[in-house]
Amino acid sequence: MQEVLYRFFDSEGTLLYVGISNDWMSRLRHHEQHSDFFSAVAGVTFERHPDRPSVAAAELAAIKTEDPLFNRAGNPNYQTWQTHFREVLGMCLDRSKVDNKHRLLVRDMLHGCRDEENFGTGKWFSTHFPAEWHHNFSYYDFDCEMCQRVASHPTTHAWGFTEQEA
Repeated sequence: MQEVLYRFFDSEGTLLYVGISNDWMSRLRHHEQHSDFFSAVAGVTFERHPDRPSVAAAELAAIKTEDPLFNRAGNPNYQTWQTHFREVLGMCLDRSKVDNKHRLLVRDMLHGCRDEENFGTGKWFSTHFPAEWHHNFSYYDFDCEMCQRVASHPTTHAWGFTEQEA
């Protein structure tokens, strides 16, 4: 059976996830049901590979060089700003965890929450949190090195609010 490398993109062309499968239809359904990021997927590409070793090597190379937002394994940036985002989300869910560096950001993220029904869920984290964070970060001068690194990351252009969301 032929192996496939697939890439999920959001509506702005930001790479969300890279994966491999020898049954990509089943894998796509699995992501649809279980992946936090899937609600943001607007496009997918496929590359066919002759065997498992070649597709696995291609996946690892893509993760290391293309910096997908939601890949954990093999992604040197995942344990940096993705983990930091989850920490800030934890601050939103439990205000007692808020530190001085993020006090204003968390306050305004909670005040401006546009999806209260899904607040704090994987869906909210993948679809609303980045835009809320980007919107509020642009108003404050945070003393957080990780937030500043995230703000300068090339993918954050896709996180601003669109006219439809505003």
